[in-house]
Amino acid sequence: MIGSGSSKMHRNSHVGITFGSLALSLISAQRARRLAARDVPDNDLRDHPSEMDVLASLRRLASGEFPKQSRPNVHPEGTTEVCGLSLGLVAGRGTGQQVRLSRSSRLLPGLTKLLCRFFRQHQPDSYFTSIQVNCGFASRAHVDRFNLGPTWIYALGDFKGGELWVEDADAAEGDEHVCVHDILKANGIVAYGKGSSYRGRSLDVHNKWQQFDGRQLHYTKPINGVQERFSIIFYSILRHTKA
Repeated sequence: MIGSGSSKMHRNSHVGITFGSLALSLISAQRARRLAARDVPDNDLRDHPSEMDVLASLRRLASGEFPKQSRPNVHPEGTTEVCGLSLGLVAGRGTGQQVRLSRSSRLLPGLTKLLCRFFRQHQPDSYFTSIQVNCGFASRAHVDRFNLGPTWIYALGDFKGGELWVEDADAAEGDEHVCVHDILKANGIVAYGKGSSYRGRSLDVHNKWQQFDGRQLHYTKPINGVQERFSIIFYSILRHTKA
């Protein structure tokens, strides 16, 4: 009887796990459908989109639940998720470390095309494999360990502050940043030590294009006001040839 009861409990446990997984899958599918419904419609896609076209598309996206990401090296202290999405090529835990087209690009092809066109008309001689869209948070000090380096950023929205601080040892009128954590390179070696001070400068990215090296220390300064700050980052991943 004990063995029979144990088997029954095991079967019930298995059924519970199965139904729980199914429920999570259904919730995920519902969120995906709602997200795809807020994509840029084909008839709104211009060959030469303006910054207002981009801002309208991002506000449309934010009118519902903005996608969340777990990015431990970026999210502010005391948080475990940030509002953001990755477009283009990605590689990480969600892809089994394989280089793949992101799920967000498959769900939001209109937004992906819009941002590619926006970049291309302003930076025609530059290239990228991936786009990161951030919403309403100031990233903490970090380096983009798995990127090639050359990175372009453009921020939109109703906000003040939110400048991008970038490391620059030669900055004539820079300011110092003291690391509160060890920050690692891709090979696991400490690139920036906890308690160490580094000189840098602030870049105004509000409705402006700025280029920087993502492999160097950088972070977002505090955002003031309503915190409607969308930042769009264009970069290339190291292993893009493996796609």
